[in-house]
Amino acid sequence: MEINGESVSVSHVRDVRFGEWEKADSEVLLAGDPSPFHFAANYDLRQLRQLWLGFTPTHAFLCFRFCDAEPGAQTLTVGLEHRHAHVDAPPLTVMGQLLGDFQAYGSIATLRDALTRGWYSNSGEGAFRLFPINYLAAEQDEEARSHRRREAFVNAAHQIDDLIEDRKSYSSLFRSCATFCMGVANATVGQELTWFEGFRYFVRHFTTDLQGLQEWAVDRGFVESDGRDTTALLEHYRVDRTIAELHADPEHPANGHGLEAADRFAEIICDRL
Repeated sequence: MEINGESVSVSHVRDVRFGEWEKADSEVLLAGDPSPFHFAANYDLRQLRQLWLGFTPTHAFLCFRFCDAEPGAQTLTVGLEHRHAHVDAPPLTVMGQLLGDFQAYGSIATLRDALTRGWYSNSGEGAFRLFPINYLAAEQDEEARSHRRREAFVNAAHQIDDLIEDRKSYSSLFRSCATFCMGVANATVGQELTWFEGFRYFVRHFTTDLQGLQEWAVDRGFVESDGRDTTALLEHYRVDRTIAELHADPEHPANGHGLEAADRFAEIICDRL
């Protein structure tokens, strides 16, 4: 990602649709090399309006939403992935993920890509959620909130750039999709929350669908609650039913090729929250 003042240029935004994950080359997708699944897009940080924590059953990511954006630039997800499918990679094991046997890669993709990837990886099973990050508790002034959103984006972009330059390893304990999201959320919310505190809660409530981490995010005030308790919030921010509706209708315009169709997919998901 190239940031110049308030303008952001991304040369390889990944966008893979339903039905394409089976034929997409995993090495190309993770490495971010040019492919039919990548597009160039420009973003205006002055139009950044929302920031979410996104969860599939086995993955966590950040989602940024822009208003009045050019076609194809309404949402952008950022996160960490690991490569384990290429020929030289060791077998995928729990211990390998914990200790960092795999190379970490930055994922820069559309919201459609992030959700359909999770749908494919988990065979349409489990809960998918988008939680709006609660920076309102930290700042009441709109200008200050806008600054926090911008800093969150820049923070995430710099972490991805560092990852690319240093070729760091992926570790479920120290450098993962979850720790990446927690680090950016910590800075955005403005609370004195340590990585260890969050990880302790995550381990204590660990399940295969990252439920513990989501409960921790809600309990610690990362998520806008509108007076709902944890159980109600976990239900309110589920998006898997909407994803299932789109999956069942391959001819829906939101399932078409290109970033404008990806925008439509994101609008349908976000407008139902």
